[in-house]
Amino acid sequence: MNARMSYLVCYYSRAVNCIVGSVVAVRTFRITKKRYLNDKVSSERKTVLITGCDTGFGHLLAKHLDSKGFSVIACCLFPNDNGAKELQKSCSERLKVVGLDVTKDESVSQAKEFVTKNLEDSELWAIVNNAGILKGVTIELTSLRDFKDSLEVNTLGVVRVTQAFLPLLRKSKGRVVNLTSVAGKCQLSTN
Repeated sequence: MNARMSYLVCYYSRAVNCIVGSVVAVRTFRITKKRYLNDKVSSERKTVLITGCDTGFGHLLAKHLDSKGFSVIACCLFPNDNGAKELQKSCSERLKVVGLDVTKDESVSQAKEFVTKNLEDSELWAIVNNAGILKGVTIELTSLRDFKDSLEVNTLGVVRVTQAFLPLLRKSKGRVVNLTSVAGKCQLSTN
């Protein structure tokens, strides 16, 4: 076989491989989408607990899920402030606001008691760990206290809330969603 023939065989076999690979990829995507990415999740009898609903993403997510028919437990650090009041005013009776400080065991226990009493005929379907803080800019300018506060909210708060509500999630075969920010990808200046 000459060099030209070798080249053509190699070229056409690559082309066939690309076509077959593309067909397999498209079919796999369609099957996966049909089975797992169905965006028509029934909200019936499903309650979602969201931490950090005073402002930002948690606030918006609480409103969105309420509009989709889910029962929502919106956990706010300041349940009597504007963010919590605005949620209560603009959402349906399916949304309930509860005070929650993820850094305090007692606050988490009280929130769990509130949720257990208010589930009624629904089940805790999801926890969205959204509460988070960012203190400091550079290592030199950030105090050790600020690092500890960030760790307490952003890491231990997630563990504390998840551990407390895990028994309720197991009953419903629910899910835990942990949110974070892109700030973790930002390099802190050391110059």
